[in-house]
Amino acid sequence: MIPKGSRVFKVVVTNKSFGYLSYTLKNILKLEDGEKYPYVVSLFDLELIVDRIQDAETLIDYISQRIELYSRLIISDELDAVAYYIKYSSLDFGEGSKDADELFLDPTLSNLFDNDFLRKHGHPLKEEDEGREGPYFTYIKKDAGQIEVGIKNKFGETLEHDIFSIPITGQTENQEIEKAQHLSMKGKDRNKPCSCNSGKKYKNCCGRN
Repeated sequence: MIPKGSRVFKVVVTNKSFGYLSYTLKNILKLEDGEKYPYVVSLFDLELIVDRIQDAETLIDYISQRIELYSRLIISDELDAVAYYIKYSSLDFGEGSKDADELFLDPTLSNLFDNDFLRKHGHPLKEEDEGREGPYFTYIKKDAGQIEVGIKNKFGETLEHDIFSIPITGQTENQEIEKAQHLSMKGKDRNKPCSCNSGKKYKNCCGRN
C-alpha cells in the first residue's frame, strides 16, 4: 500500500528510442482532470540518466519538472532536457516562458552524455558550444496569422526574435513553424544540428541556400 502523501509517478520505459513521443502524448492520451502524463523514456536513455543522477530525490525532482513541460517542450532527444537540468539544476524557464506556446532547447546539450562516453573510453571530447551563455531557450508564440520565434533567458529578457507572417499556402501550421525555426538560425547557430533531424549541421542542410 502506498503511504499517504507519497508522490507517485507513472513511468513508461520503451525498448527503442522515440524522441518525440513525450511531446505527442497530448495527442495520444486523454487525461482526466488533475491527471498527469506518464514519464516516457527509452531504456538506453534511462540507464544514462540514472548513471548521471544517482540521488533519488534529484531524479524525482527532474521527473516532476519534466512532466509539467510535456505539452510545450519540443525536443527530439530526452537527454537534451536532462543535460539542461544537470547544467542549471532546474527546468524552470522563469517568467520568460509563460507566454510561449512551445519551447525548444539547444540540441547540442546532450553532448554532455557523449563526452561521458568518450571520456570513459579515452577518446577526444567534443568541443563545448561557444555560443550564447545560458540558461536560455528558444520559444515560439503563435497569434493572429503570425509566428514569433525568439531566444529568451529565464529572466524574461528577449535576446533575439523574428516575426513571420503565415501566408495561405496550403502548408500545414507545423510546416510553417519549421520554416520559421530554420529562418531564425543565424551566425553561430548555423553550426548547430538542423532542426529537420537529418543529423547534418544547419548550414550544410536546410540552410545551404
